[in-house]
Amino acid sequence: MEQADFSKRLPSAAEGPEGLTAPDRVQARSAAGKYAVYLHVWGLALMISAIYAFLGQFKTLPFPTVFISVAGWAAVAIVWYRRRAAGRPANVVQGEAEPSESALLTRNLGAVAICVVACVGLLFVLIRIGTLHPLNGYIGKGLLIAAFYAQLSRSLGMPLALLAAWQFVLTFLVGWSYLGFAPVLIDGFGGAGLVALAFMIQLWNRGRSST
Repeated sequence: MEQADFSKRLPSAAEGPEGLTAPDRVQARSAAGKYAVYLHVWGLALMISAIYAFLGQFKTLPFPTVFISVAGWAAVAIVWYRRRAAGRPANVVQGEAEPSESALLTRNLGAVAICVVACVGLLFVLIRIGTLHPLNGYIGKGLLIAAFYAQLSRSLGMPLALLAAWQFVLTFLVGWSYLGFAPVLIDGFGGAGLVALAFMIQLWNRGRSST
């Protein structure tokens, strides 16, 4: 009886989870470069929201913190529109297909987008009907950010897995012992993590382009 060769099914040392090779990882990180600006904008919006909520403990705020979130989404939409309106790069000929992105990164981003929309909608409904306290909504936000990192770690590698673990532990500790500080801690450290990821992506691409 012929013995099955399982070694062919195992990823090599140069491969990560899902059998992703080093060149594929480089391609995925390169494709992620154009999303860094959105991570910067949304991360800064979360950190500003955290600072604003912290100041609200000492003085009456002129408007609710949700306006900062709306401003963050508006800024993301404006950046997206301006970049789209800029048109194709000059080196792309009319009618010629643009360079393809990493297929795994594209699938991961699609799954993340669907998950984010579904979870945010669910949190909004639960808070609206009174089933979930608004502070617990911040815990859901922290877990959502952790899931975002975990999903992208499949294509971008171990640094994203470490960010996911850090965000999960932070959210668990805040929910367990410091729930009253959730608006400051979850938004503050969550936004800092998104900005750190944006810088990480830019460093990956800067190092690649300089070689």
